[in-house]
Amino acid sequence: MSQPRTLDVGCGINKYPGAIGIDRNPASRADVLCDLDNVPYPFADSSFDQLRAIHVIEHVSDVIRSMEEFHRLVRPGGRVALCFLGRFCLWETLHFLLQGKFAKAFRRCKGKASSAMEVTVFYPKRSAIVSAFHPSFRLRAQYGIGVSVPPSYVTYLSARTIARLSSVDRKLTHRPLFRSLADHRLYIFERI
Repeated sequence: MSQPRTLDVGCGINKYPGAIGIDRNPASRADVLCDLDNVPYPFADSSFDQLRAIHVIEHVSDVIRSMEEFHRLVRPGGRVALCFLGRFCLWETLHFLLQGKFAKAFRRCKGKASSAMEVTVFYPKRSAIVSAFHPSFRLRAQYGIGVSVPPSYVTYLSARTIARLSSVDRKLTHRPLFRSLADHRLYIFERI
């Protein structure tokens, strides 16, 4: 059996092993350089069995157009793994509230904000992502990442505490209430 053909959209420097990577950044490990806002990407229809878009969707200017392109590139029955920043992160909110940074604590709730690097980051709602994929894709699984593990800028916890929280994270990641509090969302879609 042959290995699935995988496209890693916005691969950056951590391209998925064995995947074809695309990114706009020349410093990335991309096999193909292209602006992810300019579609179509330089591949034939139904070229891939899998597509990974890890922390990409919150940076593209037109989510619907990106979903249409993912549909074009993934064969029927193929999978799309989409990881993005959630609209609410309990750790982030508590962290910034304790520092008295109220606007920063609730920045995700607005749906978009500027990052420290002056890049606009979008925080899409679950319903917006699912409807953008519908009717061409079916949501097969969803997880919360960083339910109990804090974002990397929370540096005052010991490695042992982080390890314990990580163990808790693995137990809570698929539960609806807890995944809605996570820093990131991971959705697995199947093309119909």
